[in-house]
Amino acid sequence: MTCTCPKCKTDIEFDVVSILAEGHLQKCTACQANVEVRKESFAKRALYKSPEIYCAECGNNPGPSIYCQSCHAIYPDILTVATASSAKRQLDKIFASLKKLNYKFKPQSSHKSYTLDDLAAAPAAGKKAKTSIKLPGTTAQLAITLVLLLGVFIAGGYFWYQDKIATEYSRNYVKVLYGVKGARDLNITLSTSLVANWKSGGVSALSANELKVAASSHKDVAAMVGRLGKVPKQFTASNDALKKLLDSYEKLYTTTTSHPISADIYADNVKKMDGEFVKSARELKASMPEKIADLFNASKAKYKPLQDF
Repeated sequence: MTCTCPKCKTDIEFDVVSILAEGHLQKCTACQANVEVRKESFAKRALYKSPEIYCAECGNNPGPSIYCQSCHAIYPDILTVATASSAKRQLDKIFASLKKLNYKFKPQSSHKSYTLDDLAAAPAAGKKAKTSIKLPGTTAQLAITLVLLLGVFIAGGYFWYQDKIATEYSRNYVKVLYGVKGARDLNITLSTSLVANWKSGGVSALSANELKVAASSHKDVAAMVGRLGKVPKQFTASNDALKKLLDSYEKLYTTTTSHPISADIYADNVKKMDGEFVKSARELKASMPEKIADLFNASKAKYKPLQDF
C-alpha cells in the first residue's frame, strides 16, 4: 500500500499486514524521516482535519461517507501517518512530570554544609576530644526520592493505561452509535417507501435486494458492538443505555423486515418501534459521560447521520 510522507510528501510503500496495534515505523526513502503508520477506528476519522488519511482496505482516501468511496468497504478502519510517535510524546510528558516532581519533593537537609576551608580551620582534637562532623544524609535522601519517583511513575503509568482503555472504548462506542443510527435511518426509509408504494397499488413487501441491504447493515452493527471490548467501570451506566438502544433497534429491524399483513398495521408497528428507539436515544444522550460526549460531538459536527441523533 502507498502513503505520503508528511514531511516531504514522497510516496512510501508499506505492508498493511505488518501494522501492529501500537503502530508501524517506516523510514522515508527520500528524507530519511522516521514515519509512523497507525491503524485507527472508523469513528476517529471525524477528529482529523487533514485529508491525508487512508482506507485500511484499499489505501485510498475513504471520503466522508459511512463506506469507502473507492472500495466501498462499510465503516473501514483508517490509516494515519505521522513523523513522530504519539507513544513517545506521551512518555516525554510523563518523564517531564517526574522531573518536575523530583525537584518539588526533594528533601531539604537541616544539617550545616562544610567546605574544605572550614575543615582545615577546625582545631586538632587530639586524643582527649574527638570531633565528628555529621554530613547530610545524601543516601537516605536519594532513597526517598527514588521511592517517590517510582510511586509517581507507577501511578502515572496506571492512570495513563486506564485512560487509554477508556479512550479506545469511547471511540468504539461512538462508532456503534454512528452505525446503529445509520441502520435505523435505513429501516425507516425502506418501510416508508414500502407503505407509500403499497397504498398506491404497488408492491406489498420489501424486495430481495432491500432485505439484503437491511441485513447487511444489521450485520455491520453487530460487528461494531463485538469490537467494544471490556467496559470500563465508569462507563457501566452508558453501556446499559447502549444495550437498551440496541434492543430498540433489533425490534425495529425485525418489524421492518417482517412480512406485513396490511399497510396501515405495518406502518403503525414501525412507528411504535421507532418511537422506542427515539426514547432510548434520548435517555442515552442524557447519561453520556463527558469523554464519550466529546468524541460524539466531534463526530456529530462532521457526519450527517449523527446530527439528528
